[in-house]
Amino acid sequence: MLKRNGQLCEHSVPDYSGRLTDSEFEAYKAVFGTVETEFNELSAITQAVAQMEKSLPEFLDKISTPGSQSLDGQDGAQWKVVAPLPDSQHGEMFWCKRQLGDMEEFAIVERFDPNSPLAAAQGEFDVQMTDTDPMRLLRDFINARRDAAQLFANDIVTAVQQQTSEKYPGEDLNRVVEAISHRCSKKISPEQTVSSVEARRRSEGMHV
Repeated sequence: MLKRNGQLCEHSVPDYSGRLTDSEFEAYKAVFGTVETEFNELSAITQAVAQMEKSLPEFLDKISTPGSQSLDGQDGAQWKVVAPLPDSQHGEMFWCKRQLGDMEEFAIVERFDPNSPLAAAQGEFDVQMTDTDPMRLLRDFINARRDAAQLFANDIVTAVQQQTSEKYPGEDLNRVVEAISHRCSKKISPEQTVSSVEARRRSEGMHV
């Protein structure tokens, strides 16, 4: 078994091909605990995006279904709800439509908590994106959510880097940061992470 700084590398952690020493593993647990809430939210966002992409054909089938619920945008326009959208634990999202002249227009609408400052300032519903092409709108929304998840993951890794430098000054904990970074990357792009893990195994000659 490999050693690092005189310690055996014997601890495995999720989505990381390497093994951590006792001290690295203790640091990993402590630092990950400081960002676990944010990591769980990242997981919720990416799961919602994956669920929505998988359900695109079902969403499109609902276009012809008469909407039973109406929402009023900030400009007073009335939208019919086609379907609720899977999202993170914060807020509600709806896929809506309205008649615009001779064509239909579609929108992604977010509902704020009616008691929140945002709702008090600009109304309970926010029309985020619109398009006359329903598939293009849904795909643009999915891509926007993916971009937001990537930024969120980057923020988590930055926080981890700060935590390791503050809690363990002078110690080399690059592998701890790398392990948590891989765990975030797995949530964003599972296929890419698997490829990088295999490449790391081949380069290190390790079998985990």
